[in-house]
Amino acid sequence: MPTEMWSHVWRWVWRAIKGGLVIAAVAGVVYWVKFSPVPVTQHQVARGEIVAEVMGTGTLEAHFKSTISPKIAGRLQEVLVDQGDAVKAGQLLVRLDDVDMKPQVEIAQASISVAQSALDRLEADRGQSLAVLEQTAIAYKRSQELLPQSAISQSEADKVTADWKVAQAAVTRADAALVEARKQLISAETNLAYRKALLSDTEIVAPFDGLIVQRFRDPGDIAMPGSPVLSLVSTRELWITAWVDETEMAQVAEGQPARVVFRSEPDRIYRGRVARL
Repeated sequence: MPTEMWSHVWRWVWRAIKGGLVIAAVAGVVYWVKFSPVPVTQHQVARGEIVAEVMGTGTLEAHFKSTISPKIAGRLQEVLVDQGDAVKAGQLLVRLDDVDMKPQVEIAQASISVAQSALDRLEADRGQSLAVLEQTAIAYKRSQELLPQSAISQSEADKVTADWKVAQAAVTRADAALVEARKQLISAETNLAYRKALLSDTEIVAPFDGLIVQRFRDPGDIAMPGSPVLSLVSTRELWITAWVDETEMAQVAEGQPARVVFRSEPDRIYRGRVARL
């Protein structure tokens, strides 16, 4: 066989060998990928509870809130707190102008002093009237004993009797005057209590610990009874009014635990409970 022919044959054989090696390599890779071991992650199975949750959006509200307003009409002299201030129960929040109230209290106090003095004087007068009545009563009794014996005349006996009756009338008048004086004293004391209450109403204090969430008035404004000056809420107990889908209402019951998440604090969970449906 000529040399050229042998050379051609060997080249063909060599190509066939290389092709077979490539096919074998590809087949090996495919086999390794398909049949090689797959890594397995192990998990331990444990018994637990499946918790079903009902989601809903809501609004944070205070359980206790109060509108701070005056009981009497007046000009606001001071508003001592502002929106965002924390306050304590009994803390002074608002003061009304009391320039007209204090003189009225002083006048009422003076009226009590006058009424008490009048009562003391009338009680002293009644004491004197009782003493005169006692003396005339003794004289009357004595005259009634002496008249049958003709130891005194009829005119003398009549005069003693008249004096006794005058003394009785004086005591009766003194008793009536005392009743009226006591009424006057009670009226003066009632008026003083009323004036003091009005003066006390010029100062408005916080009914409970809480937070001022709104301020409606400023010093110098005229405030009427019932008109809001401040809005106060208690921070000790807060409520959330939430809305859930009607189809899930059957899964919600009073007393169930609740989780609260605010948009401003998505990573923080607050615990609560369902209070009312």
